[in-house]
Amino acid sequence: MIYRYIIHSLKKKTIDGVEDTIFNIVWEKVGFDENGNKGSYKTAIDLDVSGVGGKFINYEDLTKKDIVGWIKNLTDKEKIDEFIERSLTKSITKETVVNRGHFPWDKK
Repeated sequence: MIYRYIIHSLKKKTIDGVEDTIFNIVWEKVGFDENGNKGSYKTAIDLDVSGVGGKFINYEDLTKKDIVGWIKNLTDKEKIDEFIERSLTKSITKETVVNRGHFPWDKK
């Protein structure tokens, strides 16, 4: 399985006098199997910004690698990967609901 992180949005504001402090990330982790089938997990995560003045990366200096590192440190990789695998399996099996009026005998 090949995984990729997508950052959908960042929320920032001034906290304790520090401008452009990121406090929320909307992100998605997407997994692809060897046949190109896709499963994904999308959510938002709030960051602990208490004591933000200590170790701080200026907003202009942030990289995707920094953001993904925060996500990895704050989430359960195994649970997320399991969710992605279930999502991928559902996309392969393509469950279809057939509603009344579309049964084979309704066409006769």
